Amino acid sequence: MSAFVVNEAHVKALVAYYASRKYSRKTPEEATEIARELMRENIRSVSFRYPQDRPRELPGPIPTPEADMIEFGYAEIAHPSVQDPVAILKMCACLEYQSCETPDYRETKAYDLLNRIRHGAIADLPGYDQAQWDYSGGPIPYGAVVFSKVS
Repeated sequence: MSAFVVNEAHVKALVAYYASRKYSRKTPEEATEIARELMRENIRSVSFRYPQDRPRELPGPIPTPEADMIEFGYAEIAHPSVQDPVAILKMCACLEYQSCETPDYRETKAYDLLNRIRHGAIADLPGYDQAQWDYSGGPIPYGAVVFSKVS
């Protein structure tokens, strides 16, 4: 099977990371709505891919994929279970792969939300804040290493 409904922990980890960051700061209610939107889109995508399956028969690790069951509390946002931006980026890639089956996926709110999470994780990568913003030629220093043009 090429598409599946991810588990609630996956979605909650992504949203808790995003909701806790200085660039987004979300309330538990806002985080809950974001998580539900991401889960609904994942379910819609897998349902589109496997139209013969009823909701409880969709492939995935959860037996009852119900987006409206997801809830957040302040503690989950204050202490996200996953804090590594590289792990978050990989989890974003997984969720996007599982949610992109519908023809209109790139126009959905879930697509926009997932990109916000991804861009936030990119901004959290070590060295990102110190990296050069623009480029006008020549070598670019990165830590102790200087990259230059290869001849």
